[in-house]
Amino acid sequence: MDYVQYVLNILIVLFVYIVIVKIYMEVANYVGERLGIGQFVIGLCKKMRRDK
Repeated sequence: MDYVQYVLNILIVLFVYIVIVKIYMEVANYVGERLGIGQFVIGLCKKMRRDK
């Protein structure tokens, strides 16, 4: 019975970790879209390629 409980605890921790990471990614995506960070980074990469 201890092994079953141990495995269930690991699965619960894994599930909670996945949910927290998913929420964090959604928030980061929303903030990135609002601030335009993605376009800024893409523009920097294009400038670095042109300069070489």
